[in-house]
Amino acid sequence: MTKWLELQAEYQETISDLEKMLVPTQMTSDLSNPFIDVQQTKQFLYNQRIRSYLNTCREANKMIGLRKGEKIETKWLERLDEKEREVFIKFYEQKKSISEIAKEIGLKENKVRDYFNRSMKKVLKRIQGE
Repeated sequence: MTKWLELQAEYQETISDLEKMLVPTQMTSDLSNPFIDVQQTKQFLYNQRIRSYLNTCREANKMIGLRKGEKIETKWLERLDEKEREVFIKFYEQKKSISEIAKEIGLKENKVRDYFNRSMKKVLKRIQGE
């Protein structure tokens, strides 16, 4: 069974790959010229299709949600410093809120949120690197 974090990492990797596929284009806005450059039109349509895929991936990524309480694999936490690991485990595995964690470890909620966001990025990068 695919775990949430692995799925999240897969979506982010796909989004990154799709963004790299976009072709830089310069559409002319010269309406006096009745002729359309076929290559520009092909590139424009190609980019539109890629953007459509990107939007689909981003929406699916948002809909996954965070599956609090799921067991975290130790290898995913290797790149985290002590505070990041503590905050990540308390939030993700122990199902605690940001405010509960802030009170428990004596930090402001914004700082706890920063630790969590930073740790989430590192964990997702670690999973993508597997």
